[in-house]
Amino acid sequence: MSLRKQASVVVAALGCFTLIGCQQPGGMAQGDEMAPPPRAAELDELETWVGSWTTDGEMIMYTPDGEQKGPAKGSGTTRWVCDKRAILSEMEFDMGEDGTMKGIELMTWDPKGKVYRSWWVDSYGSSAEGTMWKDKKTGEWISRGKGVNPDGASTSAKGTMKKIDDKTMEWTFTEYDAWGFNKTMRITGTSTMN
Repeated sequence: MSLRKQASVVVAALGCFTLIGCQQPGGMAQGDEMAPPPRAAELDELETWVGSWTTDGEMIMYTPDGEQKGPAKGSGTTRWVCDKRAILSEMEFDMGEDGTMKGIELMTWDPKGKVYRSWWVDSYGSSAEGTMWKDKKTGEWISRGKGVNPDGASTSAKGTMKKIDDKTMEWTFTEYDAWGFNKTMRITGTSTMN
């Protein structure tokens, strides 16, 4: 390649880099203000959980020694966070002889997956993440998730929730081993808004 052609290629490349470098990030024109994208309307469905709740139910632990039954009592508060783009629940459960378990859950809408996503962490060392959707015909919420217990064992879970009236919700939660074959725990209960 002649010196003249080499110089033309270098000048053309520098021109391209200069033009690319002058573009505004995110395709915004100069003078536009940064603004968050519109809030998804599906987030409004989460309003049903916002408030303070008292929970009463029954828990069954499936152990090698058989079923261990006990009460499932707790309370919690759910509030909007991140400019009403997620809800944060802070909960406390009486675990009988095992003391009090505290937990937090964050939930939001996933526009790509078209489901609600949640993340759970508790003071016993368990963590989980899941998806949830609402059956439009029945009004029942259905959830599925996977987690890790404090001992490192993987779990899977499924549950349902249905609002009975403006202040009452009935729900079920069943936890399984990682493969989903053996139940490890089942909780059924009613939550009432204070």
